[in-house]
Amino acid sequence: MAKKTVKAKAQKYQPPKWRLENGVGFDGNAKNENGSPKNHYVVMMCSIHGGVQPFGPFLDEDSAHKWIRENSDAAMYDRFGNGDEPGVSFIVQWLDVPRQYVSR
Repeated sequence: MAKKTVKAKAQKYQPPKWRLENGVGFDGNAKNENGSPKNHYVVMMCSIHGGVQPFGPFLDEDSAHKWIRENSDAAMYDRFGNGDEPGVSFIVQWLDVPRQYVSR
């Protein structure tokens, strides 16, 4: 009796799915309690030998600080090949978003 061979179905390529980290993003309609536009924040990686590299924007200051605690070593490793590079610091700075006051 002849053996039946079963061909494996070719898998269709599925590109990786990406999502933003929690707290990362921009909401141009976000307002403070007083109705003014809400501030967004960026993390600045400052290095004496690599300049300044921004990360963000972040929806709030706490999310920016959390990113530093959880991801700053990986960011240094990506940039310098070392997760504890001397002369590198991270600061959180509010993002100055150009906007206009529009009267009603």
